Amino acid sequence: MLIGEDDLQSKTEHLLWTRVQSGEAVDCSVDGDDPAKGGAWGAERTVRAELVVQLLRDSASGALRLCGARITGEFNAEGLRLHCPLVFRDCHFESVLILKGAIVPSVSLEGCWMHSLKGDELEIEGRMELARLTAVGEVSLMHARIGGTLFCNEARIERGLIAGGIQVGDGMFCGAGFYAEHVVITNSQIGGLLSFGGARIAEGLSASGIRVAQGMYCREGFSALDVFIEDAQIDGQLLLDGAVLRGGLFANGLEVSQDMSCIKVSVAGMASLIGANVGGDLSLNSASVQGEFVAERLKVEHHMRCDSIKCEEPMRLSDACIGGRLSL
Repeated sequence: MLIGEDDLQSKTEHLLWTRVQSGEAVDCSVDGDDPAKGGAWGAERTVRAELVVQLLRDSASGALRLCGARITGEFNAEGLRLHCPLVFRDCHFESVLILKGAIVPSVSLEGCWMHSLKGDELEIEGRMELARLTAVGEVSLMHARIGGTLFCNEARIERGLIAGGIQVGDGMFCGAGFYAEHVVITNSQIGGLLSFGGARIAEGLSASGIRVAQGMYCREGFSALDVFIEDAQIDGQLLLDGAVLRGGLFANGLEVSQDMSCIKVSVAGMASLIGANVGGDLSLNSASVQGEFVAERLKVEHHMRCDSIKCEEPMRLSDACIGGRLSL
């Protein structure tokens, strides 16, 4: 049932009704707000999700900008073609946010708290901003297409970021305090830099089959259980300096166009680079591998540096091809 102007229930709903066409923000926030506790925010800061979706569906221009609001009910924009950018900052979503198959100019959920985000096959013409987002469930972006950058810095996704087959036109940033139970970006395409610098992943980072245009960084405090980058293609550098892997590193068939740097990386399990191809230097100085180090048929165009490496078992390099110096 359509909501009319006479049906509006709060000051925030009235403001949103009048401002969506102009794109002017509705800001309900106060100093010290914690969106995780937004369920206790009063009626004056409450907006029904069905009203928000109706306004988005009916607006041919403008933008929806909402800050510090409590959004009640299921936000269901599945399959809709929306002409307004979605900008939510420090909002509290009481239910799931559904954007499956929607087409949107841009999406920002910076600092919001929610149960989960369902965005499979979502198409965003510009950027997607998930910085400081907290999701107690999953964020699912399977086969989504994002024309610009995907920002997830400082996001906390309790049940994992599931984004296999995602296409990102520019960079994807999941660093600077990012946390997730697990991350799945298998068979994805990233048009810029892929950065997990400083990220903490409780279980695995699954990035096998990924295509990255401007390098992949998993350094500066990065930690995970396992990292899977088998059959990945990285144009640029792959940097794992100082990374802590509580399980294994699985990079069979990996192709890196420039250097691969694993200086001071710590791998509690197995490191496997069978058939990997590194177009520059491979640096393993001061690395620690407690399980097997298997690199049969490895190809390194320039130098392979393993000074002060610590391996519990002998390195297996049969049929490896090193174009420059091998230092052990």
